[in-house]
Amino acid sequence: MIKPSFVSKLQGSYWAITGIWPLVHMPSFIWVSGPKTDLWLVRTVGLLLTVIGFTLLAAGLHRRVTPEIIWLGVGGAASMAFIDFFMPLTM
Repeated sequence: MIKPSFVSKLQGSYWAITGIWPLVHMPSFIWVSGPKTDLWLVRTVGLLLTVIGFTLLAAGLHRRVTPEIIWLGVGGAASMAFIDFFMPLTM
């Protein structure tokens, strides 16, 4: 069985890295993800993902994955999936 602390560390690491990327080097982020019109929004989402990522990572490293941390991970992942899969259909 996969431990919640492992999932929290894995998801937290991924989100922290992907959140920091546009903050550190926007040109490479745009090259990979495609052109953007509102760079302030890219930076805002990057900061939010970074904070969520570090929170999940810290909870996993300290082995304190509480129900609130689980909801943060599941809710964040569900939100990102919704944006990726359903929002393009509404445009």
